[in-house]
Amino acid sequence: MKTKLLFVLVVVLCVASESYGQFSFGVSPGIGYNSAYFGYKINNKIVPFIGFQCVSAKFKTEESGQDFDWDLNKVVSFSNSLELSGYLMVPDLGVKYFIKQTNKLQAYLSNV
Repeated sequence: MKTKLLFVLVVVLCVASESYGQFSFGVSPGIGYNSAYFGYKINNKIVPFIGFQCVSAKFKTEESGQDFDWDLNKVVSFSNSLELSGYLMVPDLGVKYFIKQTNKLQAYLSNV
């Protein structure tokens, strides 16, 4: 319900406001965590946007050694390995409000 209300609010803001706007795009690359957003800048202060956050992780462990087997009454070798990997992609919808813009430094508040 909250997502539908936010979507309707973003559409109303985009349609009802008279402005000279521009498309806005941002990417935040990282190690294992990446994000990107697409938006429309209105009145040089407000940017409603839709974005995606991606997280990937991989884990691998190997263990080997020797152990005494009481049933066979001797030392036996063993080897175990485990590999896990995953990927999560989360969409988000929000609004950025720029509170201070000086040259290339732009401070903003974001509601996601």
